[in-house]
Amino acid sequence: MKASFVTLLLTVFLSTNAFAHRMNKPGPNNGFIRMPGTYHIELVAQKNIIKFFFLDIGFKPLPTTKATVKMALKGLTEVAVSCVKETQFFLCDMKDANMNKYSEIDVKTSKAGEKEVTSIYKIPLSF
Repeated sequence: MKASFVTLLLTVFLSTNAFAHRMNKPGPNNGFIRMPGTYHIELVAQKNIIKFFFLDIGFKPLPTTKATVKMALKGLTEVAVSCVKETQFFLCDMKDANMNKYSEIDVKTSKAGEKEVTSIYKIPLSF
């Protein structure tokens, strides 16, 4: 009985926490939001390209000057994806990788010298 109650509390807390950080609706660039630390990251998928935007707590753009992004596609195998820093975002080119062959996108980000943090996006992407 206690285990069921604890499970219920955790489910309610975790689901409301996700909604509080806007992970249930599109971000300012129509992408998928995660909050790995003191900032948000937004994943915007376009054909074989993924863009990562760094956003502050109010979902306003943050500079990428001291930020890093490392991305991998994971499934039966793992494929590292090269990401290049642009002025407003990081551009990750998946080249010929078919995202549908994988089960998740693993993203390691850091901002302004902070510790690297991992965010997971399940494939297919959804809100």
